[in-house]
Amino acid sequence: MRKTFCCALNVLWPVAAILVLCALFVYVFVVPHPRAGAGDFRRNRARYEAIVAKLKTMPRPHSGRAYYVDRDLDPASIAEKDVAYTMTGRVSLMRTDSGSVQVDIVTDDSGHLGSYGYIYTDGSKPDGGPEAKLQKIDAHWWSYVHSD
Repeated sequence: MRKTFCCALNVLWPVAAILVLCALFVYVFVVPHPRAGAGDFRRNRARYEAIVAKLKTMPRPHSGRAYYVDRDLDPASIAEKDVAYTMTGRVSLMRTDSGSVQVDIVTDDSGHLGSYGYIYTDGSKPDGGPEAKLQKIDAHWWSYVHSD
């Protein structure tokens, strides 16, 4: 009986490992992730604009905290939370002394692999940082890829 059980384990563990690797491959390469790009922006533009409109009415978050929106990009879900390691869903609001507004919407943050999102500004070109690659979408919107 014990020998049969050990033989079954010797056969099953490679099969389980292959299944886990296949699931990981599907998650990484097949499941769509919300990366910044023209198709994503056109599909979700109304939601992004609603997020900007709501953030313009809100005060700056407290120190060590940030605004987050759920994965469905529902503006009603915007809430102030503690800054987390993963910043996907984070939306930030910056106001300049002249009164112009910049809103950053992080659609995907993969840590050291980079982050993706959109920046709305009613002023000049946004400040995405030295590592950010900005691409203008229209008069107020920019997409960005930020790599470490």
